[in-house]
Amino acid sequence: MLTTDLVRATQKGEVLTPRKVSLRSKLQLERADAMLHLFREHIGCPRETLDRALADRMAELTDFKLQRGLAKLLFDRCELEQAFAGDASSLRTRVFEIAEEEGPPEPSGMAYRRRVLQRVAAEVGLTPFQVEDALFSDLKGSLIVRNVPNYGARELLERYNTALYQAILCRAFALRVIWRNGDLLKLQSLIRILRFFRLMFRVEQEDSGGIVLHVDGPLSLFRQSTKYGSQMAMFFPFLLLSSDWEASAQVMWNNQSCRLDIHSEDGLVSHARERGAWHREEEVAFFRWLEEKHPQWSAAGEPAIFPLEEGEHWIPDFSLRHADGMRVWVEWIGYWRKEQLERRLHRISQLEGTPALLLVSTKLQVDEETLRDLPAEVIPVRGVLPGKKILEAAERLRAEEGK
Repeated sequence: MLTTDLVRATQKGEVLTPRKVSLRSKLQLERADAMLHLFREHIGCPRETLDRALADRMAELTDFKLQRGLAKLLFDRCELEQAFAGDASSLRTRVFEIAEEEGPPEPSGMAYRRRVLQRVAAEVGLTPFQVEDALFSDLKGSLIVRNVPNYGARELLERYNTALYQAILCRAFALRVIWRNGDLLKLQSLIRILRFFRLMFRVEQEDSGGIVLHVDGPLSLFRQSTKYGSQMAMFFPFLLLSSDWEASAQVMWNNQSCRLDIHSEDGLVSHARERGAWHREEEVAFFRWLEEKHPQWSAAGEPAIFPLEEGEHWIPDFSLRHADGMRVWVEWIGYWRKEQLERRLHRISQLEGTPALLLVSTKLQVDEETLRDLPAEVIPVRGVLPGKKILEAAERLRAEEGK
């Protein structure tokens, strides 16, 4: 992912426009290909050797910010490996300990150095030369380039253009997506991705029929979170998999509030994979447990959308269906605020015949409210889904429905 200092963007008034690279530019395609060739030439070399070669290349070009950005994306996907299989830090510590035991070195120091390395080598089963090579093998510049992404020049530029938007979204207060694609399965898949990345959002419907997703940005949190910003950036390529949408993000850039406009026709390319009717591992484990231990209940992830007050809509993650036909709808919320939970529960409670449970992570709260005094329909999750608590709550709702 690009860091803020590597983002090329133009600010005009309130509007921030990323400076994308033309995928038709012969010059840029050639330069991207040269960058890929440079990385592949250095497979098997220490990173510091590649860094020097990159510095020499940057000195020859004027678009150094673009070139540094391309290099950053490649490094993010490179496989770097420590040449020494052991613990280099422990090896250094042992060298210093033995050096202290040997006492002050002679004027030349060479015999002293040799004795220290020989003693350490005898202890760890290496040669003195191998010990010397291994001493700092865990440092960034000493890591060996083992593998380089198998991109072509065009794909590298495509990834760069997408990464510009991702880096800017890390500085967002909010993202608003107007979804005009009528495919409910696609929408539910997108909602699942939002939840996979634990993002806070709400769903509304336009008068024209389009769905609006309001996603809270990292700068809106009580505790600003670098991780949340990264999660929002990682969500973006999945949005690009869909068509017929437009979005705007309110971002902080150069200490000013700006607007970033994005459209599905902007030519941005996603290299994320479609996930379809995908469920998180914790959900799959819970479904399996339910099937094995409580066959009178079954779980299903069919798409459903419920209209709430003030134009808001609710799309649960899955439902629990009892053998008698009674159903409980379940939503698993990632980052959350207590006020958000209370509002969501209040609005869901207005739905007749729609018993619901909300699962919330105890690690992803973003305000200072406590988990105490939450309604029974809200179940804290500390890791794996608490199957017994979920089932007890579902049975309680079932009993209330039967009254």
